[in-house]
Amino acid sequence: GVNFGWRPREGTHAYNGGSKPAGAVDPVYELSHDDGNCAITGGYMYRGGAIRGFAGNYVFGDFCKGRLLAMKGSSVRDLGLSVSQLGSFGEDASGELWVLSQAGGVYRLVPA
Repeated sequence: GVNFGWRPREGTHAYNGGSKPAGAVDPVYELSHDDGNCAITGGYMYRGGAIRGFAGNYVFGDFCKGRLLAMKGSSVRDLGLSVSQLGSFGEDASGELWVLSQAGGVYRLVPA
């Protein structure tokens, strides 16, 4: 895989005095801790059919804030959904996405 520079870097920032390793690739998106974010919970690319026009969006979020975000290309948008203690994502055989809360519960993304 690609070297994103972890452990000497967190995103584009030095971590514990580290510097960018040779050949490391910068992330395409970075979420600041200034707004209460603490740890990105990586997700999945939406490949389902239940949410029209949503295919190709990468869905992810932050553990502390719990808000779900979608990224397509370099555009990121807030989905207006929150999951307390966002722990993980899953994808079913139809390409529909599921979200796991470490506070309890498994949720399926569905059209509004």
